[in-house]
Amino acid sequence: MKSVLIVDDSDDARSLVAACLKKMGYESESAPDGTQAIELAARKKYDLILLDIEMPGLDGFQTLERIREAGASQNSNVMMVTAHSDKESVAKAIALGACDFVVKPFDSGQFLHKVSRYINQEVEQEWKKLKPEQQAVLSITLTTLDKAFKSVLENHPLPYEDFRETSEKIMTIIEKGDVKGVLDAVKEHDSYTFVHSLRVGIFLSMFMERLAGFNREDIMTLTSGGIIHDVGKAKTPLKILNKPGSFEPEEWREMKNHVDYTVEILKKTPGIPAPVMEIAWCHHEKLDGSGYPRGLKGDEISVLARMSAIADVYVALTDKRVYKPGFPPEKALEMMRNPGHLDQALVTEFAAIISELYGITIP
Repeated sequence: MKSVLIVDDSDDARSLVAACLKKMGYESESAPDGTQAIELAARKKYDLILLDIEMPGLDGFQTLERIREAGASQNSNVMMVTAHSDKESVAKAIALGACDFVVKPFDSGQFLHKVSRYINQEVEQEWKKLKPEQQAVLSITLTTLDKAFKSVLENHPLPYEDFRETSEKIMTIIEKGDVKGVLDAVKEHDSYTFVHSLRVGIFLSMFMERLAGFNREDIMTLTSGGIIHDVGKAKTPLKILNKPGSFEPEEWREMKNHVDYTVEILKKTPGIPAPVMEIAWCHHEKLDGSGYPRGLKGDEISVLARMSAIADVYVALTDKRVYKPGFPPEKALEMMRNPGHLDQALVTEFAAIISELYGITIP
């Protein structure tokens, strides 16, 4: 579990930040002053340190300087938290090795986005050890989804051409047999929607390649649909996205709304192909009619929608979340053997892909 050190002389501020971090599944420890923060940082390597500037005794600048001198967290990312962001303070913090600033009072969504970005930097540094094509898939997908989430929040059209570029690179690594390295590289990344969307795009692309009738252009379009399918979750509150256990009725309604949010933004984006819309709109439909948002049943659900549902369910089951570990592939596929929900003939085809990819026997 990723760990964060919160340094602030305000009890209320430390409690507020700790509560925000808990929503993301991060472990946190607190220090009320610079002296205690230095002691904690010397003993333990934190993935991120949130450091208030204005504290009695050692201020944030002095504390940061001491942390950078030695200790387990000597090279950890440090984000300064302050009520003021004048140019002199920013310049001084950067010179001492801070990675960013957060100004109080802060928007929790923007704050958590920054926290996630800096915590994930260490994982992203490991991507540099991969082949250039693998690095490109990861970095371009991450950048494209960041732009897309911002577009959703600002109600602007999506950068669809960027998604097509991402899809073409995904197809290239699949063709070269390098896809497993990319899947392994995102296991420890904490941006759930990025990881989930990338994996759905990859598995949907492999699914399409396995079945006859899809040419390369078709597969590129459908792969982009797999990556785009959940962009509406940019509007879903984190407390719902990361909630363990069952939802309250109102929470479940809000969770299901992500499909409508996605479809809404796709309708505003010029040049979106019909199959991309189909994937976004129908990947939660179930054969017995118990799915959403339209409650489609049986033959009302297209083959493309059935395939998308299988890729989405498999990835959701094997994804690591803040409240659960990912199930192993064999267990996930066993759980998918529900003829009321998923097309079992297509599940068998999909299971063959997983068997070949990981060299395992699927019952």
